[in-house]
Amino acid sequence: MSTALQYAPAPYASTEELIALAAEAGRFGGIYSTHMRSEQKGIMQALDETIRIGREAHVPVEIWHLKTAGTPMWGKMKDVIAKIEAARASGVDVTADTYAYTAWFNSFSAFVPPWAHDGGDAKLIERMKDPTMRARIRKDMTRRRPNGQRVARDPGAGVDPAVRGTKPCFTAAAGENTRAGGGDAASGPD
Repeated sequence: MSTALQYAPAPYASTEELIALAAEAGRFGGIYSTHMRSEQKGIMQALDETIRIGREAHVPVEIWHLKTAGTPMWGKMKDVIAKIEAARASGVDVTADTYAYTAWFNSFSAFVPPWAHDGGDAKLIERMKDPTMRARIRKDMTRRRPNGQRVARDPGAGVDPAVRGTKPCFTAAAGENTRAGGGDAASGPD
């Protein structure tokens, strides 16, 4: 089972719903693979949720695009890795891969604020047709990216300077650092 909890409509799924679905996947030998709800200031809570899902659903967990995004998070990857290692030590099978780029791109829908997606595509289209709502959506889109970062001209603006120019690779386990040149997992938004 795979989730991308930062992108609508996935943020509306409750932890309990995700545990139930992951448990069903586990009955058939599946895993829970996720792009967590946050990779910025809420990353530790997102990790707690992800680890809880794996523990309570009794399934292995794979965190994809693991990073600490945004300038305020620079240097915090050591705390993220420590939490993952503690979960592994407690018996939860958690692995992760790093985001391999210093710049990012996502579809237009990722820029539309989550509140505008509430109710599905029909409601989003309805809101886009309303000039007042469209103006509010436009304001929210230009003020912040979906991950909370301010929009910046430099595509690497959210990336920790210590990791720019390095070449991250897939990690078999969260604690492994296979980055050429060393450093924490990439910090840029995806």
